[in-house]
Amino acid sequence: MVRTRTVWQKAGRFFSAVVVLCFFLPFFGISCEGVELVTISGADMVGGCKPGGAINDLAEEGKGQIQGGSIDAKIPPVDREPLAIAAMALAVIAFALAWSRARHALLGTALVAVVALGLLMTLFVRERAKMKREASTYGDAGGKNEVMGEKVEVDAGSRYGLWLTCAGLLGIAVVTGMAWREPALPDPPPPPPDWVPPPPPPA
Repeated sequence: MVRTRTVWQKAGRFFSAVVVLCFFLPFFGISCEGVELVTISGADMVGGCKPGGAINDLAEEGKGQIQGGSIDAKIPPVDREPLAIAAMALAVIAFALAWSRARHALLGTALVAVVALGLLMTLFVRERAKMKREASTYGDAGGKNEVMGEKVEVDAGSRYGLWLTCAGLLGIAVVTGMAWREPALPDPPPPPPDWVPPPPPPA
């Protein structure tokens, strides 16, 4: 039977690296009729970068037209979010611990992943309400409203990047926790000596 600890030692560093890369995927966004107007990744919230989305693309192209209407397409940079910074830092720590073969590193990785997961859940609760307020610029989030002379449906909330990151952190916590609980293997017996003296002759 394959031990969980062996699996983690072989694949843990790659899996934890993927979780860190998930922070560059969209965490939150505002969409209108299926078009992503604003997308904010975890890395945007860490570095205070400019969000993506159709509005930002139009602003860079010098246009301000969406579905036949005109809007102010200037989007300010995202405010740095301490929860996102702490969560990404913990994910990087988990990646570093994945290179260690010590048993205590497994417990440390599990604890770090659990704390990072809790931070992201807190971030989700806070940002969901904030995104819905920002969506009121284009209409009531989740409902159909008259925007730019047309009835459109606006949606604001979390995106797939947030949930992939949370799933990855949960997987890290479960696997490393199981590996830590496994009993340690007994030490192998010492190798036999190269030469064994013959028994003494009978008296």
